[in-house]
Amino acid sequence: MNCLRTLPLFFSCAGVIVSLQVHAGNFDVAPIRVTLDEQTTSAALTLRNAGPTEVVIHAEVLKWNAPENYSPTREILVNPPIFRIPAQGSQVIRVGLLQPLLSSTELAYRLYLQEVLPPPKKGTSGLRTALRLGVPIFIPPKVVRSDLRWSATRSKDGSVQIEAINRGNTHIQLIDLKLDIPGNPTLSRRVRQYLLPGQTSRWNLGSSARWNQGSINLEAKTDGGEVHATLEVQAS
Repeated sequence: MNCLRTLPLFFSCAGVIVSLQVHAGNFDVAPIRVTLDEQTTSAALTLRNAGPTEVVIHAEVLKWNAPENYSPTREILVNPPIFRIPAQGSQVIRVGLLQPLLSSTELAYRLYLQEVLPPPKKGTSGLRTALRLGVPIFIPPKVVRSDLRWSATRSKDGSVQIEAINRGNTHIQLIDLKLDIPGNPTLSRRVRQYLLPGQTSRWNLGSSARWNQGSINLEAKTDGGEVHATLEVQAS
């Protein structure tokens, strides 16, 4: 039996190309995020195979429409689309715009790098895992407008739900949340989540936080820096 394990790349760093590495099994890829525009129409990525055997990788770019909604696209090409990396070797691939894309809202894509498993050896059985890495690719608008809005609601049992809406025209990557709720210890959550333009995300604190009165002080770490907000809790 073959199993596909997808590893989204949720790391943060400002800049056009994030020159960090992410490791998956015996693989690493750098950079882990790419931004293309009219001046930078292509970018190179390097994959390294630290394993003891050759691997085959299939590369594909998909349009990123929603958190788990992707569709085929020809707007960005990848070359080569399939390749072999020898043991302890590396491979450089390139992604590039087929033509300039102009939009008032940021365009988002993912470059998926999927391991192609060889045929199973005769007489072997068991679960085999194929790795798939997803590298975000963004094409920002000429005029960037950031607008992240927060709200908090309380259910009848006193539990609190936090909501974030991206009203801007470019993505926001949420990394960590810290909440000071009256009568409760400070709550910290690792988020590692992208919010594309127009998208909403919610976090139900459940029974871990009981709100009685007073406002909630929120601190969020994002790829654009820290965000601070004071939330007045509304009844749901």
